[in-house]
Amino acid sequence: MIFAHYFLQLNRLKCELKVKDHDTLFSSGLYRRLLVELAICILFDPPNVNSIFSGKMLGGRYTYSLDDMMVVISFVKCYVVVKLYYHYSKWNTNKVKMLAKKHNITSLWLFPFKCELKYRPFSFLLCVTFSTVTFVAIIMRVVEL
Repeated sequence: MIFAHYFLQLNRLKCELKVKDHDTLFSSGLYRRLLVELAICILFDPPNVNSIFSGKMLGGRYTYSLDDMMVVISFVKCYVVVKLYYHYSKWNTNKVKMLAKKHNITSLWLFPFKCELKYRPFSFLLCVTFSTVTFVAIIMRVVEL
């Protein structure tokens, strides 16, 4: 699915004449983001890996298992929620893109979030705060056990 997404994005860029017709994922520069996304999505907690490391810090001892660290690192996969919001946002239509181009707005990645923050600040901040507190609470629960 990730490969298909990037091939579709390359075809869209070709239709918008932002890259040349003979460009590939490598020559267009999309391969870097593809590799980062693949590296993030490939993270998982392998079964039967129970290595533990411990040490001293601030007058106390800490003990962590590799499983706990992999669970915490795998929370990076939650970027997909942000990516889906950006993709399905009402602030990501062709009309909005044309208006942004007209007013010389180049970074459209944060634009939907800024619009939501402007037009629905309390709902947006409540959702962001709730999700942040939830993720931090889960991570702290995993790390402190």
